Amino acid sequence: MRKKQNRQVLFDWAQLPADLGPTGKDLWQSNINETAINGSQGRRDALYQVCVAADRAAQCAKQIARDGLMIKGQNGLTREHPLVKIEIANRAFVMRGLARLGVLKAPDDRPVGRPATGANCGVSFQQLREREL
Repeated sequence: MRKKQNRQVLFDWAQLPADLGPTGKDLWQSNINETAINGSQGRRDALYQVCVAADRAAQCAKQIARDGLMIKGQNGLTREHPLVKIEIANRAFVMRGLARLGVLKAPDDRPVGRPATGANCGVSFQQLREREL
């Protein structure tokens, strides 16, 4: 019976996938070295899907720019270009994907809940009423 040899596969996480377009390549190169993505195959695959969606959105935008936002339908009526929905869906996927990967983090500058008053902030309701008058 043969023993299985342990082979360590060396993989360059930052290696750019060959089938990405210009928009996807830019997105890949700017985000692959993030600490949340580097070293994880699942996160790398998720970033790849986000980059593919970014390429599709860019292709749709280019075609819409060529054809115009509104086109004539079969019955001669003007209607929205069908690629608009696809572009919006791909852009939404990109934003959700980047947020889930932890690349997009909004600053937490808004407090949660009601403003503190009374004993918690050192000002009583009586003092607040006196300030208003």
